[in-house]
Amino acid sequence: MDIVIYFYSSVFFNTYPFIKKYLPYKILFLIVCLASGKADAQNRIVIGRVTDAKTGQPLFSCSVYAHNSGNGVITDEKGKYTITISDKTDSLSISMIGYKSMTKVVSQRAEQQIDFQVDSASDEMAEVVVAIQSRYTKAQRLILKVIKNKPVNDAFHNKTLQCQVYDKMEVDLKNLPKKIENNRLMRPLAFAFNNQDTTKDNDKLLPVFISEINSNYYYRKSPEKDRFDYTAIKSSGFDNKSILTFIDGLYKKINIYDNNIKLVDVNFVSPIADNALTFYEYHILDTVYFDNHRCIQVQFAPLHFGSNTFNGYLWIADTVFAVKSLVMHMDKNANINFVKKFEISQFFQAEAQERFMPDKTVLYMDLVVPLKRQTGVIAKKTTIYKNIILNNEGIDTAFGKKFLPMSAFAPDSAKVRSIERFEPLSRSEQSVYVLMDTLMKIPAVVTYERIISGLTTGYFTVGKIDLGDIYYLYTNNLVEGNRFSFGGKTNYKFNSHVQFTGYAGYAMKDQQFRYYLRSVFLLNPRLWSTLTFEYRSEEHTS
Repeated sequence: MDIVIYFYSSVFFNTYPFIKKYLPYKILFLIVCLASGKADAQNRIVIGRVTDAKTGQPLFSCSVYAHNSGNGVITDEKGKYTITISDKTDSLSISMIGYKSMTKVVSQRAEQQIDFQVDSASDEMAEVVVAIQSRYTKAQRLILKVIKNKPVNDAFHNKTLQCQVYDKMEVDLKNLPKKIENNRLMRPLAFAFNNQDTTKDNDKLLPVFISEINSNYYYRKSPEKDRFDYTAIKSSGFDNKSILTFIDGLYKKINIYDNNIKLVDVNFVSPIADNALTFYEYHILDTVYFDNHRCIQVQFAPLHFGSNTFNGYLWIADTVFAVKSLVMHMDKNANINFVKKFEISQFFQAEAQERFMPDKTVLYMDLVVPLKRQTGVIAKKTTIYKNIILNNEGIDTAFGKKFLPMSAFAPDSAKVRSIERFEPLSRSEQSVYVLMDTLMKIPAVVTYERIISGLTTGYFTVGKIDLGDIYYLYTNNLVEGNRFSFGGKTNYKFNSHVQFTGYAGYAMKDQQFRYYLRSVFLLNPRLWSTLTFEYRSEEHTS
């Protein structure tokens, strides 16, 4: 609950700065500034909803794609979709088993809404069903058994789940242009450039960040809710909290048993979704015994071009039809900006009761810089689960505790409580810590880090105060003409439950002073309820 009290008295025009909106991750900012120009993209955003023309019911997992390229998305549970298309796309098409295909023209507007009311192809569907039932392959029959047993094998299908979690993440810059390495401003980083690692694909990697996190995880199925209680964080490198927040935002909870897996706010169809046979083809490759369990390897690939699906393989434990492990990566035709590759590996371990519980998840992300095909960022994240407890009736007490977000922890909080590693660091991970700790002792590198942080947030930190927003130091509009402003806000070092914000400005055209004062009091950290007081000498319009 937020309580806001306002006091107004004049006119204010607010413009949101371009650079803050389109630089979502700070670690790429330096590369973009030095190595690439501004992309001249003419993309358009289309939103809409797909429903059954007769019943009005939303159509879930319907494929919506650009007619010229086949790049597309699938609808969510409410039949809604959002797709970004290029200037070459003039129409959108939809397709789904049991319904007639449909195409609609797209206008040149930057943002638009296109809804589809789709007619059923009942006669065609009857013929398809008969054909499929008489021609299920051995691999398809195995997948159907896995789908049937999902309620038994999915750990998140229980009333509650709690466990201890260990996360480790490494972020590397990939293939920095030579002109950056040779730039005189980069001379303080010569030590790092000389210690770059080379992959089997001859990509040169420069580590810029590494972190480890211990937490307790709690999940409740109904009403659905989860939370991480962080206990220790250790990190080293550039702008730690921003990287942690951005990488975590690329994906939500990844569970192979879910019908949809969300990556970068885009839904991908799981290879064992309830309707997976509509989207995938399967082939049995091998049969091997793991830990006294007979496991069958099944390869899967997209059945249709342009759908948001995966390529990869599953190991399925026979008799219980549970997933033992999997490796999959998003299909290359998936339309996700800046993401070249997203690979997921998951492993499950059988307990005494023969149930396969989550054991380990490994994510590999290859993010690219616009206009620079080879330059980008590699992020690798490993999550390990331990001491899983199911159906704990007392789990509600965990949700009632005060929540501390990741941003509340200092990068060196592990000095207070040491990191408990569920697996040892590899030699390369150990070397990253050494490299980062060495770099962050170089004054020039520390200065660069602060500059990058200030340019991407708009604020420069001085002790307990953040000075800015630098992007509002000068603005111009028809009413005020040239306007100059300066302000600041307190940060968490001042007080974690109170924040004061303010600025003052002067407009040249009407020769008037403007000012703004704001205070926010956090009343309940668990519910994040706040009391806000504002006073401004101007009417706010955005």
